[in-house]
Amino acid sequence: SKQIVELNSILDDTSQELDTLESEIERFGTTLEDASTQINTNVESISSSVDTIKEASTQLNSLLFPIVASIGIIVALQIAILARRR
Repeated sequence: SKQIVELNSILDDTSQELDTLESEIERFGTTLEDASTQINTNVESISSSVDTIKEASTQLNSLLFPIVASIGIIVALQIAILARRR
């Protein structure tokens, strides 16, 4: 009889520890889900930023090409003018 009471006490303690463990596992699962959601949000944000950078780079190249071409034409004209003067 005493052993049964002792076993019941041990089983109650074990049950409480298992309940605590279950609660901690549930909180850990929630934390993992939150982290996963945050990571997905960050990846989407980074992807959007990369797309914006690509677009900006294309626009910058579109602006720089005519400027560089104009400088090249000006230099060529100056060389031609200097060559005629000699």
